[in-house]
Amino acid sequence: MTENLLDMIDSSSAWRFPAKAKAQIQYQSGQLKRREQLGGDPIFTDSQIKSIKSSFSAKRFSGHDGWLMPDSVADQYRHFHFTTRESD
Repeated sequence: MTENLLDMIDSSSAWRFPAKAKAQIQYQSGQLKRREQLGGDPIFTDSQIKSIKSSFSAKRFSGHDGWLMPDSVADQYRHFHFTTRESD
């Protein structure tokens, strides 16, 4: 899970998600790096994951396609969703 979350905030990532969540992952990532430099485990703790999870509140994004998926996946979903609906 740690690697996936860190991949999401990479500059080349296609993921779209709330800025609050990205900031939380970046903050927790900084703490992770400090802990690792002190000889700790290079993984997010349960409390860090809970903090990150809470920042992904979908309340403001309800009804928005693709608010938490790579652009390419969102485009494929929209294409599939609309083309299959038209054929029904």
